[in-house]
Amino acid sequence: MNERPFKTYNQQLKILRKKGLVIKDGAKAKRILERENYYCISNGYKEPFLIDSSTNDDVYKKGCSFDEVYQLFCLDRELKNLFLPEIIKFESFMKSQIAYYFHESHPDKNSFLVFENYSSDPQKAKNILDVIASLSTKISKQKNNAVTYYIQKYQHCPLWVLVNFLTFGNISKLYRVCDRTVRLNIAKEFSKHYTLQYNVKIQISPEMLDECLGCMSIYRNLCAHDERLYNYKGRFKERALSSALQTKLLSQKNLFSVLILLKLFSRKKDYRKFLRNYQSIFTKYQDKFNTIDIDDIKVIAGYDEDWINGHIK
Repeated sequence: MNERPFKTYNQQLKILRKKGLVIKDGAKAKRILERENYYCISNGYKEPFLIDSSTNDDVYKKGCSFDEVYQLFCLDRELKNLFLPEIIKFESFMKSQIAYYFHESHPDKNSFLVFENYSSDPQKAKNILDVIASLSTKISKQKNNAVTYYIQKYQHCPLWVLVNFLTFGNISKLYRVCDRTVRLNIAKEFSKHYTLQYNVKIQISPEMLDECLGCMSIYRNLCAHDERLYNYKGRFKERALSSALQTKLLSQKNLFSVLILLKLFSRKKDYRKFLRNYQSIFTKYQDKFNTIDIDDIKVIAGYDEDWINGHIK
């Protein structure tokens, strides 16, 4: 297949018009394409507006406008701006817990670089070596920050300093190979947090936490890199989490599943505010579409009014 040739903004708009997309204000549409990528808008958000999204022949529904597609793009960006801070709060919470409980069990200098301080499961040996190598690399690449300060002054860098420079993916992999005691202590801490916030006793297992970390890491990256979010479906083992949270909604593994999982790690008042903001985004855009309905987008995202109403009060 030949690579598609470069197209000017005017040529891009011409292609969209040929596919049936109504562009009333060409100058405005061109300015949007100058700020946002043609591929992101036209390819990323076209599906709900196509007559048949299962074919390669993109034909838009009669009367569909460029502005409608752009409005879905804007709605999705607002969702990303809403979810990212909440996921980062969980990330920070997790970093704090790993640093605390790992050092509690292994207080020696550079203990996180010692193979024996991790899981005794032989099947995790390679992953442990990979984690140690990645932590060592992280340290060596730091310049003029807290890591280098500690190394210069104390000849080592404690994990509670290093975690601030680790990615969510790094943290997820680190937790998976921690020894059983560290893993259990962290999971118990999250269970205790949930009970205190919601007055409901829950038992979050290390394996459940693994699934949350893997899921949140992916969605964090989608938000941070401005990729399409509203219709993304993740992959995680939800059975135990569904039982703990007493909901079947996690089986959809969509954006609303992430919203539900965030309850496990959020303060009650923060979660209520998060839900209200989530609800208000869809309310804001309910009159922005003509050829589709806001309910169509809600279905794709997994929006569940009953869950929201049951937790927003």
